Amino acid sequence: MTGTESILSCEAEGKKESMQEQENLGWDTGEEDALGLWLREAVREGAYTEEYCTKLEAYDKVTKNRAAVFYFTARLAFALGEMEEAHRLAHEAYRRRKISHKIWQILFEIADALGLDEEAIFFKALCQKNMELDVPLPIFQEARWQDAFFCGMLDVQLAPFRFDFVERADGSRNLDLVSAHGQFLLNEGHEAERRRYYCGIYNAEDLFHVRARRLDLLKRSDGSVVDDYCGMVFDVMKARRAEGSVEVAEECILPVAVTQEEQRIDVADVRTEGSILSGRGEFRFLRLEGGTKVSSAEPFIVAAPILPGHSPKRKKLVLNLLLDGLSWQAMRARDFRSVPNLMRFFSDGVIFNNNYCVAEYTFVSLGTIETGMMPHRSQVVWDKPMFAIDKDIKTLSEQMKDLGYYCVNVMGDGRGIYDGVTRGFDRLIVNPYLAQPAYDGVARTIAHLEAFDECDNYVFLHVGDAHSTPATIAPLALKTQTHIPWQHTRVMPGDDVSVRLPYNDVYGYDNPHRIEMMDRELGRLFDYIEEHYAPDEYIVCAYSDHGSSVYSEDAWYFSETQGGAALMLRGAGVQHRGTVEELSSCLDIYPIMEKLAGFSAPAGQLDGVLPRALGGEGRSYCISNSIYPEQTYKLSIRTQEYEFRMETERPTHHDGTVDLSRFTAHIYTRDALHREVFDAALMEEFLQLAREHTASFHEKWEEDCGC
Repeated sequence: MTGTESILSCEAEGKKESMQEQENLGWDTGEEDALGLWLREAVREGAYTEEYCTKLEAYDKVTKNRAAVFYFTARLAFALGEMEEAHRLAHEAYRRRKISHKIWQILFEIADALGLDEEAIFFKALCQKNMELDVPLPIFQEARWQDAFFCGMLDVQLAPFRFDFVERADGSRNLDLVSAHGQFLLNEGHEAERRRYYCGIYNAEDLFHVRARRLDLLKRSDGSVVDDYCGMVFDVMKARRAEGSVEVAEECILPVAVTQEEQRIDVADVRTEGSILSGRGEFRFLRLEGGTKVSSAEPFIVAAPILPGHSPKRKKLVLNLLLDGLSWQAMRARDFRSVPNLMRFFSDGVIFNNNYCVAEYTFVSLGTIETGMMPHRSQVVWDKPMFAIDKDIKTLSEQMKDLGYYCVNVMGDGRGIYDGVTRGFDRLIVNPYLAQPAYDGVARTIAHLEAFDECDNYVFLHVGDAHSTPATIAPLALKTQTHIPWQHTRVMPGDDVSVRLPYNDVYGYDNPHRIEMMDRELGRLFDYIEEHYAPDEYIVCAYSDHGSSVYSEDAWYFSETQGGAALMLRGAGVQHRGTVEELSSCLDIYPIMEKLAGFSAPAGQLDGVLPRALGGEGRSYCISNSIYPEQTYKLSIRTQEYEFRMETERPTHHDGTVDLSRFTAHIYTRDALHREVFDAALMEEFLQLAREHTASFHEKWEEDCGC
């Protein structure tokens, strides 16, 4: 063997050893794990002894999993009969782990003991729906008890739907999941609020009542599912039920809705009186003067008055554009050919070329954008069990509402309503599933701006053109169907889930084409803004919640094209910087809006930072992670030069905790070669960041433990 061959052989051996080490990594969590397992076993046996107290004290010192500490302490207090303290501690645990089966269980046990019937029923319903736990439920003597049960049975992403008893054609009554049209939405513990979200039906052009009647047919049909409501557009508005009459003291625009067909709304002011007709469950906007009486013979729905007027402390328009699924790295690789209007408009502001999502799908990613918080901190980690973010978390829309804006989501899919991340909006026009085309959204936005031009508007527009949908459940674009040979459009393996759509000719053609159509429509909106608003009268922020898998053979959830998200700014307070290469995250949208709109986040809430392009400190790395139950936990950490990838050996548990005692980790360069890097010191740096990020939701579970 020559000297060169010997050196190469040694390098190969060293690389092989490094690869093996990166495949078999884990943190020393032995003491923490042993104590946690011991305490869980003691809970199962009801052994709240002096040793339990000693072990709990030791566990408190070695773990950052505060939810588990509060849970075990609540169990102890409950066993000692300290019910009020147990209740407080259990809710502290729940704040930190909203989807934990064991925390739901202790909460309903304590609520039963304290006589908190409504709370007990809600958590029992969660257990019954998500754990298949057979729990005793009372006969629903009160409507609020029934609503608490229905609320716990819902999937949190399914607004505006609810459970209800439905009468069939044969006279039987079934418990079905149906639209909440004509009803107030169910929620977790916010009934004391004067106005709650009421579900109307959106109608801008059809005859009165037609859309409500279609919903009635769906409601009565056997076997209807949520997918059957695809394309139905709901009008969700904060409102209250009125009987008799309401008095309007000042000039305003008042949204009202009738609850029955042929119902009249009577209006009388100092000069005249008359009647208004509208469709059942359709909001009608009335321009009223002060001293006006609005009444009806039947109960009707009244939303909050909209007060005309501009303030120098606000902008006339703040527009947030969620371009769902737009892969900015894919656009960049194609020299932005598909998005000329986005590039033209935002080149006069800031375009972040190095922006990354925090989560891999919309429900969780929207939570990070609207709160500025990591999913494990806000607890927006899964789109299944019902929960709501804590009241002390201030969402973007709540901040804008507090500033005096009229806050409207002109187009969206309803995700964010039940968990509270969009709870500041006065109005949300939503249609569940698929269809949020830009041409509808742009037309609706312009119509809104023309209608409410006397108000300072905060508008949220969520368009779905850039989000690829499996060709197994929805049609490809017409141009794709006519230009791609049918052989390439056959059903193929992997075509079932949008985050795992394959890299192939079909999606590689369809997605850019849909983005081109979206960009064309957005160009129309940008033209309207430039024509009707001075540069210091508006702020426009466009972003995507995640990228797309269809541009790369790299199947990693947070590859460059799947993790690379859009982020662009233009308007008052935004310098003309064009494209910038600094790292940014979807978490940073909140602090960006904080600076531009002029509000303050609650102390300790934000995980996002203000980018350097806006005068902030910026960030040295971006974190993306997938905390999806029954799938392995995945983590990406990006710096300017390197990308760190980590994946656990065991799947994420149903409560969002992760066993981090065994995992694999790799480092790659962030250049075109994307070479794997074997550097022990660099690996240690990334592992330290990963450990700091994940420590609060590490929890080791027994292989067969269902608790």
